[in-house]
Amino acid sequence: MQSIETNKLYKEQKKIDKALAKRDGIASSLKASKPIARKQQGEKVPKAKKKKPSRWKLVKKLDSIFSRYIRLAKSVKWVCVCVSCGMKWTPKEMQNWHFISRGNYKYRRDEDNCNPQCMPCNIYKSWNYMHYTLYMIQIHGHDKVRDMIEDKELIKIKTYEIEEMIDKYTQLVKGLENVNT
Repeated sequence: MQSIETNKLYKEQKKIDKALAKRDGIASSLKASKPIARKQQGEKVPKAKKKKPSRWKLVKKLDSIFSRYIRLAKSVKWVCVCVSCGMKWTPKEMQNWHFISRGNYKYRRDEDNCNPQCMPCNIYKSWNYMHYTLYMIQIHGHDKVRDMIEDKELIKIKTYEIEEMIDKYTQLVKGLENVNT
């Protein structure tokens, strides 16, 4: 019983201390008061280091830039043709479609594996695999398509390589945007 009363008294005292500190303009916590005191004495306060983005965020950024690159690289005068149905769309309306799933890092950013596909084919028609497979065989040949399908090699891309690829594809996208304008 006594500990409950002590806890209540402690909480009330804490509220009173916060109210007094707020009224007097004094920082209520020790952490907040240290940098202020240093700054008043003329001492430099170290700045917080900027965090590097996580690997997951870098991969997401690279996927976005690579997708944009594919749609721009395979368009002519801001017109993309869907590889499955043949409809014409702008690059912004198209999606980057992977013949071999994005889960396979070896082919995730392979330009032969990726092509622009319209949203209806990509989402509503369940990727329209039959037409896309015929397109891939027509463009790359039966042997290469079979090799891509049967390839089970796993690769790991290092973080610095992802950053380099982001820079590379960013420059390529800028160049293609300037050409298409």
